[in-house]
Amino acid sequence: MAADTLYTLLRDAVGSASLVEALPRQMARAPSWLDPNADTWNVAPLHRRSDKKIWTLDFTRVSHPELQAVARAHAVWSIVERQLGPQSLSASLYVFAHLGQRLGARPLQTLRTEDFHAVEQDIVSHYAERTSARMCADLQRVAAWLTRQTGLRLDYRSMRRAPAAHGREATDDGRAAKLLPDSVIADLLNARHLPDLPDRDRFYLSAIAISVATGFRLGELLTLPSDCLIQDRGALLVRSFVSKHGKAAPRPVPPELADIVIDAVDHIRDVTRPAREKARTWAEHAPIDWAAIIRDPDPTAFEYFVRRWLSDWIANPVNRIIDPRCAYFSCGDRSQWVPLADLLDAHGGNISAVSREVGIGRASMSRLVAQLEASRRGEVYLGKKTAESRRAFDTDRRIPSIMAFKALTGRNLQNSPRNARLADLIAEARDAQIKQTEYPSPHQDLALEERCRVAPEVLRDPETGEAVLNLHEALFVLFKNQLSDTHVVDTGRIKAVSINQFNHWLAGYKRDRGTGKPGDALCARLGILDPRTEEPAKLTNHDFRHWLETAYENGGMSQTQIATLFNRSSSTSNSVYDHTNSSVRRERLKDAMADGLLIGHAAEAYVRIAEESPEDATAYLESAVKFQNPMPHGICRLNWALEPCPHALSCFSCGDAQDDASEPCEHLIVDTTDAAQIDQIAQIHCNAQSIVQIMTDDGAEDSPQLAQFQRIARSTRSILTKAGRP
Repeated sequence: MAADTLYTLLRDAVGSASLVEALPRQMARAPSWLDPNADTWNVAPLHRRSDKKIWTLDFTRVSHPELQAVARAHAVWSIVERQLGPQSLSASLYVFAHLGQRLGARPLQTLRTEDFHAVEQDIVSHYAERTSARMCADLQRVAAWLTRQTGLRLDYRSMRRAPAAHGREATDDGRAAKLLPDSVIADLLNARHLPDLPDRDRFYLSAIAISVATGFRLGELLTLPSDCLIQDRGALLVRSFVSKHGKAAPRPVPPELADIVIDAVDHIRDVTRPAREKARTWAEHAPIDWAAIIRDPDPTAFEYFVRRWLSDWIANPVNRIIDPRCAYFSCGDRSQWVPLADLLDAHGGNISAVSREVGIGRASMSRLVAQLEASRRGEVYLGKKTAESRRAFDTDRRIPSIMAFKALTGRNLQNSPRNARLADLIAEARDAQIKQTEYPSPHQDLALEERCRVAPEVLRDPETGEAVLNLHEALFVLFKNQLSDTHVVDTGRIKAVSINQFNHWLAGYKRDRGTGKPGDALCARLGILDPRTEEPAKLTNHDFRHWLETAYENGGMSQTQIATLFNRSSSTSNSVYDHTNSSVRRERLKDAMADGLLIGHAAEAYVRIAEESPEDATAYLESAVKFQNPMPHGICRLNWALEPCPHALSCFSCGDAQDDASEPCEHLIVDTTDAAQIDQIAQIHCNAQSIVQIMTDDGAEDSPQLAQFQRIARSTRSILTKAGRP
């Protein structure tokens, strides 16, 4: 087994725990590239983006030897059982590093819940509120995993909760601050048609138009296929590659925005078509990926490819040093081989006549004649240069140089640790070329060459490693510098548009902020103002997702419909994106209650009052929905800021224990049209019934807990019956 060393370390650390028993089975399903015994793992293949070549997990950060072995096993488990990506693996490793510092020299078996609380305090003291809350959540997950897998008795629950800055659970001020004004959205959509708009702005504004209409995450937006549009019976849909384990389904486009999306996609296709067509040729023979070679911590590939480049350079006839019929002339941007022998024969050896014909000065022509004579003797003409000087030949285009390497790769290694080695290799090749000695090419390594080629794919399946989107199939693919006004387009380098590229265009660079230069923020350059501040709008691509979901909420869509539209596995994430203010919610609640769509004491009271006095019913309705607190199973009408819950947050166990028709809390309102609420109540009902059955079988008829769960079962059954749920 490849994990023999890790297996031994784990057995010594935790004995015969389930963690040790499961390791062989998990390693059999682990990726072939994974070496569990290595100190560092490159988990980049687990990333969806193919351009991620290196993502290192450094287990030496966990100073405690036993805990380090457990951290490796946790990473194997996370990869095999949970299919987690590099970000999650890095977050968990950070937790293990903190725990290792806390353990010190103590054995792993002495790890206690108190240690987790101490680590929590350390995290809170060093990080911001939201960051520490996220890290403590990772700490809690690690504690639960250790309890299950190692037999340690840990009961850690993180008490850190970051306050909701926006969404359904936040304040009206927080929601208003997060939601982009409609005028900003309109200005961004209209900006695509501004006269004299730079090509770069028009390209990315078209991307924004797609984002506004679909709400794609930025990673999803930039990995759209070129044939992403689907016309289905008059409806427009956009197919994409969903992230975060979402449900794969085409994204519907609101009919009002369909023409905008079609126009935006057509424009992007036109701009990216040349790069896409060239990328198609890479599918069979991709070029060498010098960027990855230079970044690779192992110098083997760098040494191999630089030596091969130098060997090919010297072997190229264009770069010859000796020619018995021609002389090499170089001055400024002009470099050429002059057929000097033929010219001298034609002019009877008159150097001045030859000089006038080719437009080269008399002194330079004399040096060319000396070069020709040296070549006929089989010697290299050096003039005033010395063969030992490294810099004497920097301007000779026939001789390899740092500048020639930069032109080949597009990379400046001045601040790279590879720079010194590159200079030595070039000097070695120069000596061989000038002294006319052999410079052998390295023995061909086909496996290394294949591994170091540019990946023609944009997205891959982390589980199988197979490409799911190639460069020639992607919508957002460009030549290097294609949208630049200041740099020459490099048609030899093709890249998918990255998240950083988009963000730098949208938010600008700090050095250019407020200057109006191309590096300034988009809204500042185009004069798109936020009406709330009368200053340039500040936004991210994710804000369009918040804006679109709020529009769907205000349009009356159910939570299940919204979750389906955004490819979510459940509707629980909807609340973060809902920025509907309280007044709109109250009106919506009033309308639903008046239409008889709600269940609860307040809804039934409204119906009774309305039968006798519609005016009184309207007044009651105003007071009944003044406050609303969303919960998974309904809405609470209490003002939680001023009134404590009279039932200790137990909405379904409020009735009399002897009442066979027990009802839920009088403050609870349930929306019968919200499938998520009804599903939650059905789950509570099922759990309550199971607990009642177990306690009855155990003879606990006199237990107050049994009576409580009986009330829960009756009240939830009452709601499900009224909602028409069998």
